[in-house]
Amino acid sequence: MAAACRVVKCGGKIRLYSRRGNVWTSRLPVLAEALTAVPASAVILEVELCLLRADGSPDFYRLQAAIGRRQHELAAYAFDLLHLDGEDLRPCR
Repeated sequence: MAAACRVVKCGGKIRLYSRRGNVWTSRLPVLAEALTAVPASAVILEVELCLLRADGSPDFYRLQAAIGRRQHELAAYAFDLLHLDGEDLRPCR
């Protein structure tokens, strides 16, 4: 189990949103900082946040705790690129 998150990068600033549209940027500052390295000036990505067990399987219950306190343990898997540097990529699906 994982948590979906939308990443919006515009003008070097990152904003993170939950599946329901809640702003998560302040809840996930470590992830927001890491995503500034995405080599694009404007991008919208859909990602899944996961916390993996030693065997590589996701751990949803520990994920909820990690979002608040142990962000360095999170993995973010991008699964959809919706917008890139001014081009709407949704029709390419």
